Amino acid sequence: MAKFSNKVNRRTACAALAGAGLSFLLPARTLLGEQWTCKVIAIDGETDAKRPPVVSAVALNPQGKFMAIAGDDHRIRILDIATGSALKHRAAHGDWVRSLSYSPDGKTLASAGNDGRIVLWNADTAEEVTELASLSHPISTVTFGPSGQSLAATGFDDEVRVFDIGQRKETSRLRCPSPDMRALAYSPDERYLASGGRNGVVRVWDVKTAKVAQESQSHRRRVRGIAFSPDSRTIASCGEDGRIRLQSLLGQADITIESPGTKVMSLCYCGAQHLATGGSDNLIRIWDVVKQSKVSELSGHTGSVVTLAFSGSVLVSAGYDTTVRVWRTASNLVNGSGGQADRVGSRWEPRNRTPQ
Repeated sequence: MAKFSNKVNRRTACAALAGAGLSFLLPARTLLGEQWTCKVIAIDGETDAKRPPVVSAVALNPQGKFMAIAGDDHRIRILDIATGSALKHRAAHGDWVRSLSYSPDGKTLASAGNDGRIVLWNADTAEEVTELASLSHPISTVTFGPSGQSLAATGFDDEVRVFDIGQRKETSRLRCPSPDMRALAYSPDERYLASGGRNGVVRVWDVKTAKVAQESQSHRRRVRGIAFSPDSRTIASCGEDGRIRLQSLLGQADITIESPGTKVMSLCYCGAQHLATGGSDNLIRIWDVVKQSKVSELSGHTGSVVTLAFSGSVLVSAGYDTTVRVWRTASNLVNGSGGQADRVGSRWEPRNRTPQ
């Protein structure tokens, strides 16, 4: 089993390359082991005197070649994961963009945000296909169902709205346990839909019957993230109480993992055995959910890590420090191997820049 080095160099200044477009930065810390490397992408601002945007949404296309990012500058950008170059970018919303989701075939991208709009985009051209809804309240999260036939959305009210993509219309509403909902996820087998929000309750619906299948007071404070395990048997949730909660859909006892001293702002599964979480302390933690132990800590962000996405051997993170980080691991987390519980940072990557 690969091991991380315990030694971490002093923090170095991040040197951004000047000019329009995207720039790779010198990482804030140096990884001495061979387990993880990190490439940092800085996004040049388009408004507010070129202020770089806070990135609050990241989605990876199913083929793992591209990622969509969005945030407080109201724009959506499509990036090449391998090079970091911007392939498409456009003004998309009238306010902060909070959530992005690719359809399973990778052809459509859904977006939503504080302006209450839920929009479908052509993922290749970044052209608007249709506006599914324009609501009077902010939308915090949207997610495609695994079949691609439905899209669920929720936000600052007490309902989850479900849309039929083929008919492009709302088909049902599910009553939520809180008027401030922040997290939403379909199970991979599309049998269940789970959501959580301000009061810490995670509610699970049966998709076919639209009835509540399970409900739990999982957190003491606001729920920030929800994800189903790849086998659809477990729901992972995280929240501002510093907890990661693993709930079984098979009647087994729930598991609580504490992450003290931080609000857990985001999470995603990295294969069946590992879970990545992002914190308000700027760290990413990798957890072995079978052993209920921390595998590693990834440092480098200088602001809360509020969004994570994983595909294959690539973990993408972003947040309030206005950067996107692409982490790569040599170990096979998907099949269960991982390192020791050491804290690591970013390996230096050569400067690279591709015009926007």
